[in-house]
Amino acid sequence: MAKYPFGNNLNVGIFGNPFNNKNKRVAPTFSQKKAILMEQKNKCAECNKYLTGSIQFDHIQEHNKKGLTTTSNLRALCGTCHDKRHLRDKAKQIDEKRIKESKKRNNPSYNLLSGNMGKSNNLWKL
Repeated sequence: MAKYPFGNNLNVGIFGNPFNNKNKRVAPTFSQKKAILMEQKNKCAECNKYLTGSIQFDHIQEHNKKGLTTTSNLRALCGTCHDKRHLRDKAKQIDEKRIKESKKRNNPSYNLLSGNMGKSNNLWKL
């Protein structure tokens, strides 16, 4: 049990340890950003336009998929390309989820268990 400074107990068994920073995202340092910009010659890694204004530093391998905040795993993107990349990734996740669900629905054992015997023909209902 952890204790708050005011004496209240905190049950870490249910919520996990709030003081554990093991999975905390780390922002790129100034020197990492500078090195990436020099390597890319101040151009966006996607559209190759010069970076002005909003510069986004993107993980090539996503942080939630064990991607580290290292210069080899980071790239500089313009705001537009960064938004496009994350929209594409989100759409891909949704597609994968829907494909997985459709495979489940088309599985005969799933249909028997759920009471859903395949595609129903509603023509008999007038």
